[in-house]
Amino acid sequence: MGIVIRQSLKQSAAAYIGVAMGMLNVLVVYPLAFTREELGVLQFLRETALMVAPFVFLGGNALAIRFFPQFRDEQRGHNGFLFFLLAMVATGFALFMGVWVSFRPQVWSWYTDEGQLVQQFLPLLPPLVLLAALAQMLTQYTANFHRIVVPYALNELSVKLVVPALALGYFAQKLAFEQVVWGVLWMHLLIVVGLVMYLWQLGQLHLRPSRRLLTWQRLRQMAEFASFGLLGGLGGRLASRIDIFMLTTLATPTATGVYYLSSVVGNVIDVPRQALSRISAPIISDAMNAGQREKVADMYRRTALNQLAAGVCILTGILLSLDDLFALIPNGEKYAAGKVVVWLLGLSNLINMATGINEEIITYSPYYRFKFYFITALAGFNVLANMWLIPQFEIAGAALATLLSVALYNLLKSGLLWWKMGLLPFSWRMLGLLALGGVLYLLLGWWQPDWPPLFRLMFRSVLFVCAFVPLMLLGRLAPDVNALLSDWWQARRHQ
Repeated sequence: MGIVIRQSLKQSAAAYIGVAMGMLNVLVVYPLAFTREELGVLQFLRETALMVAPFVFLGGNALAIRFFPQFRDEQRGHNGFLFFLLAMVATGFALFMGVWVSFRPQVWSWYTDEGQLVQQFLPLLPPLVLLAALAQMLTQYTANFHRIVVPYALNELSVKLVVPALALGYFAQKLAFEQVVWGVLWMHLLIVVGLVMYLWQLGQLHLRPSRRLLTWQRLRQMAEFASFGLLGGLGGRLASRIDIFMLTTLATPTATGVYYLSSVVGNVIDVPRQALSRISAPIISDAMNAGQREKVADMYRRTALNQLAAGVCILTGILLSLDDLFALIPNGEKYAAGKVVVWLLGLSNLINMATGINEEIITYSPYYRFKFYFITALAGFNVLANMWLIPQFEIAGAALATLLSVALYNLLKSGLLWWKMGLLPFSWRMLGLLALGGVLYLLLGWWQPDWPPLFRLMFRSVLFVCAFVPLMLLGRLAPDVNALLSDWWQARRHQ
């Protein structure tokens, strides 16, 4: 797992720089610059574009990695594989525009009264969808060369730099809100340009078409895989991103703004899982093609344990300081209802981390069709849960629907891998990690010194980390972390 750990650590380092920037933006800049409605509109446009993008890519997110080994040939420009992916995006966008034009009156009718600000900017959604699909396609293609850090920086860190800059311009009355929204659109265009330039720098920007390997048999295999990937991808987006869309539709953009701010805090713990997922996907694909089941089983167990160790540490630290965190937010009393969202989304992310890379294994295994069946049921369940819970509990209902959906989905995925391949990610060390986090939360949670919120947050966070990490190492609850530190120490000694 050498390359997995190195690339994951690099991306995690970049990601936590992004987390620090994102927390500053979400907790200070955005509440200061935008009303809750304006923040809700911005996030509605971006999240809806990301939700629809897999449809425009025609299910090619997994296909871009699954079939690349069959096309890989440096001398022949990988046999036109990148051009083929671009053609998929072009075809998918044409289909999307057909649907968009046909149902435009119905879509506009959803956003009247309190949704008028959303209605004003709906014409910008199609170009945002196209740019999101292109960015996803280029990011997936670049992952085939085990490069994930720069694409992550372009996709994530740029957002955390550009959007707050636009927000500050709006706060200083140098920009109108309309210019802020247009600035977000131009930012996504620059992300796509940056990804293209990075591929060119790697020497992997091969745009010459080739039909050499596009036999009818392979095209049928790719079409079948992509069709399952398309429907599964759409279901996945419905399961993971439908909350923002449905809150704006069933509640108000104001509720969406509160939910978004809280969801950013709750999703901080997901950073290590995302890093491991991106770098593991092409490695799992290669191992499956080579029939290396033991390698897959080993990665499954180790990634689950390492992810859970990081997740317990981060989530417990956040929950210990949650009140202080919201006390530091400008107009924090308007966002205080979002604390329950942090709890519920944090727990859903912890479930995701504890079950390891089960989705990646299923995607690149002979059982990839099951992912479609599971995720279709999940999408339906999540939509119904949101429709039932949001009118009753508003933002808490959306978060609870996500938690229930994530738990169900991971139960199905883990059960399939145990049934078909005899794989389970769980071990007794996971119980030790959960117990350690719970005990430290109880011991430190009661302590409420009469200090300013910032000092209390910093001191308690440092105290928790200084207790959790040494106890985890002493108990060897995450052996890969012990090995990593041992290797680092030996390298320092021999310098």
